[in-house]
Amino acid sequence: MDLIQHMKKLLGTEHPYDKAHRLKVECTDGITLTGKFVTVVGALDNEPEIAELIIRRDDNGVLTGMLETEIKTVELMD
Repeated sequence: MDLIQHMKKLLGTEHPYDKAHRLKVECTDGITLTGKFVTVVGALDNEPEIAELIIRRDDNGVLTGMLETEIKTVELMD
């Protein structure tokens, strides 16, 4: 999955930081997390050089980052 392009398509023309977007993320290990979108870090700005999605989890409020290689699907909840 090209995480950056997928998030652009998912959020459409809305600016991602203007609204509290809630996401459902299914990881490749079978875990599903839900939470508020915080940011996407591009591969060139991340170590290792893999894009990363960061959400604030609904279940505990913790900021959680998931590498593009760990993500199976991302869905917009609202």
